Amino acid sequence: MKLLTDDTPRDPYVTVPVARVRRTPTGGFELDEDFIPSCAHIDASPTLYRELRGLLDSLQAKVDALYGLHRQSSQHIIEFRSGDIASFWLLHTACSSFGALSHLFHHPQLHPERLYQELLRMAGALLTFSNAYQLNDLPRYNHAAPEACFQRLFQIVRDLLDTVISARYFKIALTEVKPSFHLGRIDSQRIDENAAFYLSVSADMPGPELVQTVPVRFKIGAPDDVEKCVLSALPGVKLTHAAQVPAAIPVRPGSYYFALEARGPLYERMLKAQSMMLYVPSGIDDLKMELVAVTS
Repeated sequence: MKLLTDDTPRDPYVTVPVARVRRTPTGGFELDEDFIPSCAHIDASPTLYRELRGLLDSLQAKVDALYGLHRQSSQHIIEFRSGDIASFWLLHTACSSFGALSHLFHHPQLHPERLYQELLRMAGALLTFSNAYQLNDLPRYNHAAPEACFQRLFQIVRDLLDTVISARYFKIALTEVKPSFHLGRIDSQRIDENAAFYLSVSADMPGPELVQTVPVRFKIGAPDDVEKCVLSALPGVKLTHAAQVPAAIPVRPGSYYFALEARGPLYERMLKAQSMMLYVPSGIDDLKMELVAVTS
């Protein structure tokens, strides 16, 4: 066995690409980390494993968005109406694909061809809902040179997901770091300065009272700013009740939505910090909140 460069005559050898080297701006060389070699295990390629993890994150967000479109009974049963057949099959496709791909993610010693098979299955199912691609656009698996076919198939799957399930809606998880203070992280790779933020709130109080309470008593902004606003009794980023929200947001019955004003130094510092703090006063019964971002 020996390592050969691409310009070395290889006729006497049986060869397989194992790495790609590129020249750096300073004139040196480095390994191309995006290269996908022929391999026997998924985790032998960091790129494959990273792409799989990103796809699972995207699927989880889209499943959550689809669940939000439907009412859930107290028995944890999703209720579908007669006109929801497309949504039902979308949810079925997304959940089934997530289960199979999650197994591969947690057992990355399995062969990449297994991953390719599940990606093809998912792409074929998504083609039920969109004609952005045709069946003959699905690339064949090429074990000797898997990079091109994997890149193409991942791109098709992402495009189809974004076509049939809105990719403009992202949840921002809120963690209560201390009483009344909830921290959320802004993923700069998914959310930029053009995003719009909405806070969904439901509580055991009359709707009109909740609409008046949230903009006055809740405070949101960069973590350092919110701490100062609470101590000084100053407002944070302005919250305005939104009677209507973008279609990308799955509206929950009984919830009220508040838009963050996307201007001013407090808002700009929040984006720069890539994190936000939400202060919620105590004493609001049965409070449920959800912070979402909608990209343009």
